[in-house]
Amino acid sequence: MDLPSAKMIGAGIAVIALAGVGAGIGNIFASLISAIGRNPAARGQVIQRLNTASVSLSSSPNPSSFGQDVAIVASVTGGAGTPTGTVRFRDGPGDIYGCTAVPLSGGSATCHTDGLASGSHSLNAVYSGDPDYNEATSGSINQSVGPTPSPARSLVPS
Repeated sequence: MDLPSAKMIGAGIAVIALAGVGAGIGNIFASLISAIGRNPAARGQVIQRLNTASVSLSSSPNPSSFGQDVAIVASVTGGAGTPTGTVRFRDGPGDIYGCTAVPLSGGSATCHTDGLASGSHSLNAVYSGDPDYNEATSGSINQSVGPTPSPARSLVPS
């Protein structure tokens, strides 16, 4: 076999190999799209979300009195549109009762609670993520709750 013929055969094999790689990648993407079509909930597990959400937290009133309703607001923002999903509100290592899956509306979620004990509370919020944003956690804020009122004393002599 002469050199020009060998070059032609080698080039042909290279083109066939590249075409095969292209077909293989096409099969991979077709399988991916098919899998997401069958189970849309798996989209977040199959496709990496590259957008980072930011969560800020505030509470009002702060300080509060024992038994007083406290509104804790989480604001979730990001660069790829308004985030959706839910927010879990936490008091230290535990969840705040009734506030474990508060839906976002316009990028914010509000937890109302009157169940905080007297003392200092380290509050934070955990954003669930959505198809466009990764999960994110706020920094902690301190909520001060006044002392438990003492029982009323009777002024009637005994």
